[in-house]
Amino acid sequence: MSERIVRCRVHNRLNDPCSGEAVDPDAELLICTRHLAEAQRLIAEAMGRAVTPASPGGREARRSHG
Repeated sequence: MSERIVRCRVHNRLNDPCSGEAVDPDAELLICTRHLAEAQRLIAEAMGRAVTPASPGGREARRSHG
């Protein structure tokens, strides 16, 4: 019996589905390694913008959102 392949749920701007295999077929978020890497890059980039350089006390301070 063949195992069922679960595909990535990401669609492009033309609404075409990604053909990659989901990293974890049992996960709540079904994405392939390509889209997982892109999400990790975007999160790291956003986290870099959200933190200012270390203060004189050696602790990083977050920017205010206002």
